[in-house]
Amino acid sequence: MTEEERYKALDFIVSIAKPWDGLHAFLQLPYALDSKFSDPIIQARALAITVQHQTDYDKIERGNSLNDEALASLSPAAMRIRDLCNTIKHIKRLGKKPHAWVNGISAEVIVNDDNTFQFLRNKIEYEHEIEGIFDLMNDLYLASKFWANRRGVDLSHLVNWNQTEVSVTAKAPQDNIYLVSDPNVSIFQTSQNLRINTLVKGKLVKTSHPNVSIAILDRTKTDDEIIQGLFQ
Repeated sequence: MTEEERYKALDFIVSIAKPWDGLHAFLQLPYALDSKFSDPIIQARALAITVQHQTDYDKIERGNSLNDEALASLSPAAMRIRDLCNTIKHIKRLGKKPHAWVNGISAEVIVNDDNTFQFLRNKIEYEHEIEGIFDLMNDLYLASKFWANRRGVDLSHLVNWNQTEVSVTAKAPQDNIYLVSDPNVSIFQTSQNLRINTLVKGKLVKTSHPNVSIAILDRTKTDDEIIQGLFQ
């Protein structure tokens, strides 16, 4: 590996892979987050812009850049991220360019047969006006892997990046759905979205539940031992 190749790999890892790792890990902590105005949404939007900027590096390295049609055929996720970033940048796009926007964030929970609940993650969804609704973290993951492969950056030695899909581990079963409100994480909250799922043959299936009990704990007034127990 030349010095130039080493720099390119490290720059990609520091700018994209590690920030994605950090946000992915954070979203698996049971924080109460406003559905629209939460720190993770801001971070995810910023990461999307960094991922989209890979097209500029690609143009420098190859002498030309992928147009929308070519990118969509090679990586639909990367094309959706491009549309999201262009919508963020221009707000109102001209011509027939499709828009994409972040819908919000929801606490995903699994309900078990014994009526216990397991927090899974806070999920950020965004909507593409033509293709529908997608998991933003998953599309960022797929788009990042596409650009890494195209630019010759090996991510296979990194935790999380040698998999075919994003992996999430549920927290321990609880009698209620417990979320933690922390002013250092979310300075503004007027809403809390919740998505209840069951596991069917290893797949999440959205469902409803007649007796959903949710408790939002104020971190500043709750014993740290209790908080750490929920984070395990």
